[in-house]
Amino acid sequence: MGQAEVVDELRAVPRPRARNPLESTDGRVRRGERNREAIADALLALYEEGQYRPTARQVAERAGVALRSVFQHYDSIDSLHEQVVLRHMQQNSQILLPPRLGGDRSERLATFVDYRVRMYEAIGPVRRATVLGARESDLILQVRARADTIMRAQVEAAFAPELALAPDRTALLDALDWALSWSSWDQLRTNQGLDVASAGALIASVVERVLGAIR
Repeated sequence: MGQAEVVDELRAVPRPRARNPLESTDGRVRRGERNREAIADALLALYEEGQYRPTARQVAERAGVALRSVFQHYDSIDSLHEQVVLRHMQQNSQILLPPRLGGDRSERLATFVDYRVRMYEAIGPVRRATVLGARESDLILQVRARADTIMRAQVEAAFAPELALAPDRTALLDALDWALSWSSWDQLRTNQGLDVASAGALIASVVERVLGAIR
């Protein structure tokens, strides 16, 4: 499955609906929709602040709604987490698509690293929430696994000329995939505290060294 198809699949995920069938008037429906969006926005804001395991009460307080409102619109805190992750991916679907690559190795490398940097910075808080948060779902785990597979295929396509010359193609692909992975990026940004430019430059340097070892 290609990355564009995955994006289409994510777009097809149904948005959560209000669970109260008695809210039939337009005013109540609109108010329910606003509350539902406010709850999702609140959880995303907490992610962006580094709070990856917020309680339902914390989400409600941030959204400015009653605690019971969270569970009127979402079956559980787990389903809220799931829907926010999927909504965020849908909203950032364009940045998930790789750029067209051309030119020599240096040009391809610069373009590809820039793409990965922009993507990782866009999805960072939500990606960390799926890794560090206590709540997981089969759907989120499946999406993450598929995304990892797609990103490896992107690396393989971007550096196909170099891989074709490698004595051990699999080992080279493994090294490139690791250097350009989310986990490597998060290690540099979160654990080592590098800024975006420094982390991007370091990754580009590592990849260049790996590719330069091909004879």
